[in-house]
Amino acid sequence: VLKQIARLEVKFWAKASVAMLKELDAESRLERIVDWLQTFGPGDEEDSSSGPAVLFQVLSDVTLQKDFEAPQREALSAAVRENLQKFPVEMQAVLERVGTVTEPRSFGVPDWRRRL
Repeated sequence: VLKQIARLEVKFWAKASVAMLKELDAESRLERIVDWLQTFGPGDEEDSSSGPAVLFQVLSDVTLQKDFEAPQREALSAAVRENLQKFPVEMQAVLERVGTVTEPRSFGVPDWRRRL
């Protein structure tokens, strides 16, 4: 039950953080995210509002990067790489791609019933 509550709390804080960041212009949004990455530390794991799981969810939301110019995406990517060691290992592989994906992609799944 406690794990479920913790997951819901992370989801709440991530959604609130994304909503707040979306209200900012691209430059201010980048500045806030980079600042959060740089000030985030191992001691924040107990803080459910800014812990690694919340920051991971926020960084995984590609809609926050959609209006970034190439230099802004590069700056975000560099900031994530510089602070990657602050995240648990299981999150690091996904975070290495932050700043490189500009929009969600959909992949067509072939219909197994249809033959060529």
